Amino acid sequence: MGYYLLVIGAVISGFGFWVFIKSVQLLVLGVRTRGVIVGVDEQLRRGNGERKKVYFHPVIEFETAEGRPFQFTFGSGSTRRRPVIGDNVTVVYEVDEPGKATLHSFIGLWAGPLAALLLGGGCLYGGAELVFFPLR
Repeated sequence: MGYYLLVIGAVISGFGFWVFIKSVQLLVLGVRTRGVIVGVDEQLRRGNGERKKVYFHPVIEFETAEGRPFQFTFGSGSTRRRPVIGDNVTVVYEVDEPGKATLHSFIGLWAGPLAALLLGGGCLYGGAELVFFPLR
C-alpha cells in the first residue's frame, strides 16, 4: 500500500508542480486587462449527499491587446454568491491564446496547484511512513 501511495503522490505532486509553473508563466508572460462580468452560467450539480445545488459561474468579457472582444466562463463557481453583472474584474491571459484566460485572483491562479501539491504531499508522506517506518 505504501508504494501505491508513493506513486500516486509523485504523480499528483508532479501535476501540481506543473500547474504551479504554468500559473507563474501566466503571471510573468501573460497580459493583464480589465474584464466585465456580462452574465452568469448556472450549473446544477449534486452537492453533499443527494441534494442538488446551483453553482453560479461568472461569464467574463474582455478585450485582447489587439482590441478583439473575448468571452469566457470562469471555472470556479459559488453556491452562495451570485456574481454581479457589470462588476469589473482583472483578467490575465496568454497573448497567443486568450482562451486560456482566468481571473487574476487566488482562486484563478493558485487554488488548483496548492490543492494538488497538498494532496500529493500528503500521499507522499503517508507512503513514506508505510514504506520506510512500518513498525513505528
